[in-house]
Amino acid sequence: MFLLFLIGRELEPQLGSGRFAALYGAALLAGAAGALLFEPNAVTVGASGAIFGIMGAAVAILWRRGVNPFQTDIGMLIVFNLVLGFVIPNVSIGGHLGGLAGGVFAGLGIAVAQERRAAWIGWLSCLVVAVVSVVGAELLVRSGTGGLGV
Repeated sequence: MFLLFLIGRELEPQLGSGRFAALYGAALLAGAAGALLFEPNAVTVGASGAIFGIMGAAVAILWRRGVNPFQTDIGMLIVFNLVLGFVIPNVSIGGHLGGLAGGVFAGLGIAVAQERRAAWIGWLSCLVVAVVSVVGAELLVRSGTGGLGV
C-alpha cells in the first residue's frame, strides 16, 4: 500500500481523480483475472495486482513520452517486486502479472488520450481492460480447464 501512496501522489494529479480510480479498478480486475488464470483454485486477497497496474500505467505513460521507464525508479520497482513475487511463497504472481498487463494497456490508452486531448480514449481504454478481464475470467471458469496450472 505504501507503493500506492508513493506512485499515486505522482500519477493521480496528472490523470485526475476519476481517471486514476478507473485505472485502479481496471487493473484490479485484470489482476484478479491473472490470478485466476495462473492459480484457479487459490484463495487470494489484496490489492497488489491493482498496484502493479498503477506501476504498469506509469511505465506506459513514460514510454509514450520518450522516457525509458527502466532507467527510472518505477522500472526498478517493478523488477524488484516481480522478483520478490517469484521468490516469496504464497504470492499471487498471476495477480501481479495480470494487473501489470492491464495497467500497461490502460496506461497506453491514457497516454494517447493526453497526447490527442481526447479524454474519452483514456476512459475507453480502462473500460476495455475491465471488460476483457471480466469476460476472460468468466470464460476461464466456464471452460473448466483450470487456467495455466502454474
